[in-house]
Amino acid sequence: MTNKASAVRMAVVGHANTGKTSLIRTLLRDGEFGEVADYAGTTRHVEAAALKIKGEIFLEVFDTPGLEDSVALKQLWDRQSQDEEASNSQKMAAFIQQLDHHADFSQEQKVLRQALKSDVLLYVIDAREPYLGKYRDEISLLRASGRPIVPVLNFISAEAENKQRWREKLIDHGLHALVEYDTVAFTMEAERRLYEKLQTMAEAHYGVFQRVIDHNSDHYEQRCRAAARAIAEQFIDVAAYRITVDQNSLDESTPKIQDLVRRAEQKAVDQLLSIFGFSKDDVRNEFLPVQNGKWELDLFDAQTYKDFGLQAGTGAAKGAAVGAGIDLFVGGVSMGVGAAIGAVAGVIWNSLQKYGGSIKNTFTGSSYVCVDEVTVQLFYLRQRYLLRSLMARGHASQEILALDNESADDVVNSTTLTALTRRIRDNHDWSNLGNAFSSYLSDGNKSRVECRDAIANELLEIKSTSLPANV
Repeated sequence: MTNKASAVRMAVVGHANTGKTSLIRTLLRDGEFGEVADYAGTTRHVEAAALKIKGEIFLEVFDTPGLEDSVALKQLWDRQSQDEEASNSQKMAAFIQQLDHHADFSQEQKVLRQALKSDVLLYVIDAREPYLGKYRDEISLLRASGRPIVPVLNFISAEAENKQRWREKLIDHGLHALVEYDTVAFTMEAERRLYEKLQTMAEAHYGVFQRVIDHNSDHYEQRCRAAARAIAEQFIDVAAYRITVDQNSLDESTPKIQDLVRRAEQKAVDQLLSIFGFSKDDVRNEFLPVQNGKWELDLFDAQTYKDFGLQAGTGAAKGAAVGAGIDLFVGGVSMGVGAAIGAVAGVIWNSLQKYGGSIKNTFTGSSYVCVDEVTVQLFYLRQRYLLRSLMARGHASQEILALDNESADDVVNSTTLTALTRRIRDNHDWSNLGNAFSSYLSDGNKSRVECRDAIANELLEIKSTSLPANV
């Protein structure tokens, strides 16, 4: 069993404002750790956090202040008298003690002291920055601690030429185990590579890092699966929803159903944010699809349909109030042919399990009201977009979720989903919308569960096709 005494101590080090705190936030799935800002020197003290698996600490992670004057510090290191018989660790310990008399290097002293107490170092680099002499001196000082170093290139959207320059210089320093890891655009593959590099550089802790890899991978799969099921549950509630209203109550039913659908979508959004460990503040104060944890774009607005490449009026009932996101239908037949089938309707009444109610409504002046086909598709598309965004979002991200052109062109083109939707809409008793069937248990109906899991699988297809590459 792993305990704190055998946990790996990992210090995150580097120049000021390169994204050290951001890296830790993403690795720990904790958007609240430390302070992230656009100005240098935000972290002034060493801050610690732990990665636990089933209550046991496997990693102790230390966020350190930025190295701000490595050139002058390196000059001081070169001037000090060193015992040639001493080990690197002993030389560094003596140097750190000397820094007690140099107040200007208080930040650097904290970094070096923590480096010496750690098992491995993550050296974070802003890939947008050119390689300068100050970075050469930083690397030399950190290597003098005698600790394994894994350089991490952050902000990897930088020009390829700049990244290649960094690679060459790091190799010149003997640092071959370089990894690219964007703290904003998250992928499990990039994180796995980071820990595999740590396994290589700190082989004595290979098993600990493997346990972290396996845990994080499993946990990510569980979160994605839970999120997809949460969407599928609400999707079924919306698609299966149907009520009977008389002709005098049609106008009154529309705003009620719109409110129920909006609440269903709000519930799905809240669940997804919670599952992936994001807060409502992550999607606040922007004119975007999500604001304060809810979709700002109106689910029933005609322009919203167009933004997602959907055309109002293409649903099963074109004569319905499509702009309101509501369908009115009478058993698949019009009022004009109602009289023609009146005679036979009474004879076969008891055998019509699926459409009997609709035919009855034809002669009682009532109609079924359900959510429009286009709105059902839009509900799915918006939730799929949110799922895709959260799956690829690092916990250090300061950007608000945005609806880009690519997502706006998205469409439902899955024949499997189309068939599932048709099946759901034929089973109105599957809906819990508005607690209309409060005694219904989601897991108590095998057919409904099968549909839910099949929809979840459709949603999870995006994992292998839609997430950004992080090489």
